[in-house]
Amino acid sequence: MTAILMVYTVCVDRLPDVPCNASRQIAYANGTCYSDSASMIGIWNQTVFEDVTHLKRTSASEEYYK
Repeated sequence: MTAILMVYTVCVDRLPDVPCNASRQIAYANGTCYSDSASMIGIWNQTVFEDVTHLKRTSASEEYYK
């Protein structure tokens, strides 16, 4: 039996890089960063994010032309 791994893409503009080290920011184990009001700010670790969620970040132009 062969396992198929599907990787979806997410635009970088919608998920920016953030350090997630300021007060009132929470770094989740899936590589994302949230504010204390539970709204997502961005991604603090791209490798962890891609491994856990199976989403790959692309530029806006890459997303448009796909």
